[in-house]
Amino acid sequence: MSVTQKDIAKAAHIEQSSVSRILRNDPRMNELSEDVRASVRRIAAEMGYQTNISAATIRKGINTSTIAAITVDVNPYNYSYQSYLFQSIRAVNQAGYGVRVYCGTDFEQIFREINANQIQYVICYCNKEPDCSRLAGIARRYGMKMIFNDSIQRFLDFPVVDSDNVLNMGKMVDYLHDLGHRRIAFACGECVHETTILRYRGFLEGMKRHGLRCGPRQVFRKNFNAVEFLDFLRSTLPTALCCVDPSVAILTESALLRAGVRIPEDISMIVYGDGSFLFERTPRFTCLREVPAEKTVQAMLKYLFTKGSEQHTSDFTCFFEAKFIKGESAIPPCDHPKLKEKLDVNFINNKRILRHE
Repeated sequence: MSVTQKDIAKAAHIEQSSVSRILRNDPRMNELSEDVRASVRRIAAEMGYQTNISAATIRKGINTSTIAAITVDVNPYNYSYQSYLFQSIRAVNQAGYGVRVYCGTDFEQIFREINANQIQYVICYCNKEPDCSRLAGIARRYGMKMIFNDSIQRFLDFPVVDSDNVLNMGKMVDYLHDLGHRRIAFACGECVHETTILRYRGFLEGMKRHGLRCGPRQVFRKNFNAVEFLDFLRSTLPTALCCVDPSVAILTESALLRAGVRIPEDISMIVYGDGSFLFERTPRFTCLREVPAEKTVQAMLKYLFTKGSEQHTSDFTCFFEAKFIKGESAIPPCDHPKLKEKLDVNFINNKRILRHE
């Protein structure tokens, strides 16, 4: 015989209506304590209770147990993004909801499928125009409740949740300035993604705040190429380097090591973002740890499942401050010519190789 909510209520010593609210993730379940909610879910799992999603969907006319997640970035080499997306989906599952993931840019087809599955709540992982505008327009047409994981609130009727990229990047400059660095460079790659653009802006604002030089010569803004990057450092000779994300940091570290440049003895380096591979290296990188996916998901679910929240979207938009994790890759600046000598030797060797080719 299948387990019913009445059985769970009896085992938990609470009313069946309270059990129903908890297992349906009804917003009114927040009237009950966290201990009660956790106890009911534990008892339900131990008794083998299974929610009949199809029956609930037919009864309500909408599927409130499943959330649609739309992602536009399908680049298989964007490991940081893939890891974040996986953590976000896991956090949604742990909160008691199923997730249907839709990838690509055929937004009309995606929303037709979401609507066919009677899903009402959507999390959108997109930060590009005009994709965001197209997504917002279609969501309005279907009357769906949607929230963006984005760095900018573009629409009054759709809130956003993300890290505060400008503030956090400025904190990286502050940290290096406090160590005594005055010649700071920024490796950011091409500024095509909104996140990169905002971090670039945060770097410039941080440099200006301290009265430091912050022209084009201090920023490497192109697809990463080891030879071009080392020539950039040779012309700039910074004592410290900020990297826009872990992927750029790994490429940067590899180029420096091949040129015989040591971190942090010859140049200090800090990274926006974190990952286990950053702490497994020698030296361990000093970095900004992004807000855990669980925290951003919690903020997004609060909006999606709070009745009437669509009338006050600004109350649910939030940008989080990242946490500094100190490693050994950034130290006070050293006034010695080792960096220039090594980069000069590397430059001469590269010219010799090109001449023979």
